[in-house]
This record gives sequence, C-alpha cells and structure tokens, in this order.
Amino acid sequence: MNIGDLKLWLDERLSISTLTHLADKKEVPVHRHSIWYYFGGMTLFLFAVQVATGILLLLYYRPSSENAFESVQFIITEVKFGWLIRSIHSWSANLMIATLFIHMFSVFFLRAYHKPRELTWRELISCRPAERWGATKQRNASPAICPQTETAALPQ
Repeated sequence: MNIGDLKLWLDERLSISTLTHLADKKEVPVHRHSIWYYFGGMTLFLFAVQVATGILLLLYYRPSSENAFESVQFIITEVKFGWLIRSIHSWSANLMIATLFIHMFSVFFLRAYHKPRELTWRELISCRPAERWGATKQRNASPAICPQTETAALPQ
C-alpha cells in the first residue's frame, strides 16, 4: 500500500478532502502578525506540554498522604530525567497561566472579541467564575500536596 492509496482510503472514511479544502480557504490576516497574536497558540502549546509531562509524572506518582512525598522524591532522584520532567511540568504550568492572562487581556484591549467571535468570548467570561469556584472548592478539600515539600506533609 503506497501513500496515495492510504490517502484515498482515509479520505473515503473521514472526508479529509473537505477539511483540507476548508483549510486552504482560511487566511491569517496580515495585520495580525504582532506579538499579541501568538499568545493563544503559546497557551495551547503549554497546555499540551502540561498534558504530556503530567502523563509521564502519573506513571510514578502515588497520591496517598503516606506515599506522596516519597513518590515525588523517587521521581526526582531515581527516575531518569524525572527532575527535568517535573521541572518542565512546574514551569510550563506557571508560564501557561501567564500566557493565558496575557492572551485574555490582549483579546479584550485589542477588541478581538467582536463579530464573529463574540460568542466564544461571552462563553469564556461566563464559565470562568464557575470554574474558579470549583477549583477553589477542590483545592480546599484536598491536602496541600502540589509543591511536595516537607511542609506539605504536615497537618494544616
């Protein structure tokens, strides 16, 4: 089976040609090639880094209160490049939040939320308070295990 046959086989089942036709018609406006335009893509990339490194950390992390600190110590000291994966996970989380806020403020101040994107902006603004409330409730219900220092294992 060559590449052409594979492409035809996939196109029969997934209608990829309609997606490629749609992508061919899309253009990035010339006036959008400023630094502010790229923060949405940076946020998405950092989210993908979070998912990838989070899955790698999940292979060794044990979330019980007895084993959490020891599992993080094991990741840092014994797992090959575990210290690097954990550091990338931590730094990309902080950078993702920073790029997310910069992206949201740039969309607001550059008025990029006008037609045809006003529905996504309104959905974003209406869902954020509910997500923050849920995240706060979840954080308050669980012990302080995120930093995994010696003080995280102590009672609050």
